[in-house]
Amino acid sequence: DHSSPAEHPHVVRLDPDGVPDPSFGADGVRTLDIGEELSVADIAPLADGGVLAVANNPDEGIRLLKLTATGDFDQSFGDDGIARIERPRAAGFALSASGAIEDEAGRFVVAGTQPGPGWEREEVDRVMVARVTEDGEPDATFGPDGRVLGPPPDVETTPHASVGAPAIQPGGRIVVAGRVTGPSTEFGLLAFAED
Repeated sequence: DHSSPAEHPHVVRLDPDGVPDPSFGADGVRTLDIGEELSVADIAPLADGGVLAVANNPDEGIRLLKLTATGDFDQSFGDDGIARIERPRAAGFALSASGAIEDEAGRFVVAGTQPGPGWEREEVDRVMVARVTEDGEPDATFGPDGRVLGPPPDVETTPHASVGAPAIQPGGRIVVAGRVTGPSTEFGLLAFAED
């Protein structure tokens, strides 16, 4: 359910014939009711048959909701199936995720942007990559607080950034494609080492 923020977004799983899968949630539908306003950005399939819903809370940050193969919240992940990547208090706007991927170690890599409120060089859109452990905790081996930022774009020409879902290359390097826009538009790739 890619949508504007809503209190009750849904995840729907279909069988190969396009029919809702009755083994998932309630007749193929799982409502993501966690008491927060959410906008779902991505649904990532997992190796164990479950899914990871990547959602944004417009006021607080990113939410990763891990569902089992039957559509239940995975109680071994985060807080009752939910991992939270909170907005830095200094940021003028919430973090915004665009997608996620599971790596070979069972960790989850999330790509998005961290906007700022103004036009100063340190207050423009930055590409953000975060990683959480298989238990849903920030990965302390990956940057401060489990997240890293890309270099600031040129404030005069390209102050706004957007990225797609991350990819993982052999060897663990994380690659994110995106664009920066303003008076001009540029496309590019950013690569982050596994650590």
